[in-house]
Amino acid sequence: MKWLRTVLAGLACTFLWCGPPRPDLPPGESEDTPVRPYAEIASDLESPEWSVRSNAIVEVMQGEHREAIDRLLVLLQEDPHPAVRQTAALALGSFQERRATPIIARMLSTDTEITPDFLLDALTQMKDPAGGPAVVPFLAHREESYALKAADTLAEIGATAQGPAILALARQNTDNQRARIYAMALGRLNIRAAEPYLLNLARSSPPGPTLAASYLALGRIQSRAAGPLLVQALAADFDKGRENATEALIEIKDPAVLESVFALIPHTRTATRYAAADVIVGIPSPQSGPRALNMLSAESPLTIGPLSEVLGRLKYEPARTKIETLLTNRETEDRERLARSLGWLGGNASNELLIRVLREDDGEGRYGAAWALGILEAREARTQLEEAARSGDNRLAQIATEALGGLGDPASLDTLVDLAESRSSLRVTAVQSIASIEGDDARRVLEDFARSEDQNVRISAIRALGERREEQSVDMLMDLLAEERESDITRALMNALRAITGESHQTRGQWLHWYETR
Repeated sequence: MKWLRTVLAGLACTFLWCGPPRPDLPPGESEDTPVRPYAEIASDLESPEWSVRSNAIVEVMQGEHREAIDRLLVLLQEDPHPAVRQTAALALGSFQERRATPIIARMLSTDTEITPDFLLDALTQMKDPAGGPAVVPFLAHREESYALKAADTLAEIGATAQGPAILALARQNTDNQRARIYAMALGRLNIRAAEPYLLNLARSSPPGPTLAASYLALGRIQSRAAGPLLVQALAADFDKGRENATEALIEIKDPAVLESVFALIPHTRTATRYAAADVIVGIPSPQSGPRALNMLSAESPLTIGPLSEVLGRLKYEPARTKIETLLTNRETEDRERLARSLGWLGGNASNELLIRVLREDDGEGRYGAAWALGILEAREARTQLEEAARSGDNRLAQIATEALGGLGDPASLDTLVDLAESRSSLRVTAVQSIASIEGDDARRVLEDFARSEDQNVRISAIRALGERREEQSVDMLMDLLAEERESDITRALMNALRAITGESHQTRGQWLHWYETR
């Protein structure tokens, strides 16, 4: 219910008497608010005080008291105070009570006391496409924030039937900046009939948000006709456009573009070369591996990095010998990428070479070797990785410390603890690597770090304990929750407890009540 807390914090200062909003708690709720039975909450729904009624609706949501739905429907339509009506709308949305959909949709145009974003949030949570017709006009709202929210709502509720209406509005629009909102909506709803409009938008828009949005939308509607345009975008001097064109080409997955994409591998712009590599990897083709290996054999300095990445990520085993040969030569360009590609290839055939590269006195090859050995879970490299983790080269130390987590070897526990305690720059990485080691010893170490004075370390350790989902940590986490007052750490503790226990309590008070009565 994080979305609800944020929304209600804004509601509180729209209608209440409060000062600056608290983003982490609904109005009237403290972290120690006890869980109340529905009988008590129900009486508050009848209170003559609007603030009491509003806060009672919040409690209804938190307790998931669906027995209140009929009363909420009445409050939604009849309550004299706008805060109560909009809180009821949010509650009914969270319950996905579709009887409320037409009521909330009508309120978007008739209830002028409630700002539209609350009602749009309610419809978003409702997930009912029937709310779509009322939302579409907001795409043309003079307030851009409402238009953006409307596009998001339409996508979230799956309002595909509104495609023709959205497309009609898009064609009437003459503001290129606003056109990006229509592109977003059409793309996310996969309105394939919008292809001519989106192609024209992409061809006529200058570099900027609208052009980037049109590329993404063309990918989402699977426009093969957009292939040449998107390939051109990989080579253009527009970073966001290149990023979105890459994503779009991968989503479309048309092998017909690969010839043109391979032609970009020798491009003078580094970002273009690696965007091309991403596309080649993302569009399956049996010809890509052999072709990339043939190009790699030319040993062009510009292409070694992207081609080795392609071959590694494609797991094209025939390329291993060539990659190893290039990596062995310390004069070769992009040795870091070459070493990483051996990690992508998998298996243990290259582990000995990677260890040798890791032990070199200098050079970027060590970074790729450390990463690859971690990915390959090469426990025979533990000693060398521990040495690298103690290196004065901070980047190498970071990568090696992370790689030790990939090994998951209990024999590295003492080294990781020492790194976490002695090197501030490695603390969080070391704690995350400890989390990858199974067993009670690692768990106890994480529990110790969960009490660290370093807040980042504490949060990392608490999150790790949650990811491990070990019941043995519940008592310790509850002890911390009982005494902790810092909001970020409290939030991390509750998230960890949810992951371990499967419970969904929202406040400290609710967790303590659960713990005491379980």
